Amino acid sequence: TLRVTYRYKLKNVPKPAQAHLGFKIMGSYKYDGKSHCGHNPSPYGTKDWTWEGYNFVIRKNAKDIKLSVILPAGEAWISDLTVSYPQK
Repeated sequence: TLRVTYRYKLKNVPKPAQAHLGFKIMGSYKYDGKSHCGHNPSPYGTKDWTWEGYNFVIRKNAKDIKLSVILPAGEAWISDLTVSYPQK
């Protein structure tokens, strides 16, 4: 499990037709020939600086691990992005 935390600010980001199509910081990887991803719900509108975070569960032996920023329209600022591996 990786912990992804960040601050974001939005301006005029439209509400997506489906939640997974909106603004997000998404983790993805390949495992067993298939793509897998994880992200938080997609905020929209105009928002002042807000903290957000989620746990991204990755299977053992995953390949091509990536973090991507998805912004379909509007403006977004991202700060203090941290990816950590929480100790058990």
